[in-house]
Amino acid sequence: RSMLWMMLTLILDLLATSIPITLPTALSVGINFAQHRLAKAGIRSILPSNILSGGRATTIVMDCN
Repeated sequence: RSMLWMMLTLILDLLATSIPITLPTALSVGINFAQHRLAKAGIRSILPSNILSGGRATTIVMDCN
């Protein structure tokens, strides 16, 4: 039982230290992938960081001058 508890603690420790390190990289890759797909469809984004919040939008209003 003690060995199982130690292994579980080590696994949780490994996850806790690796996830925060890789999360920004994964988000950057996802944003770049989304930006590339939007560019293929002819949609340009001024602020690529706003692509994440665009997935939650239900209505988009465009102002064309």
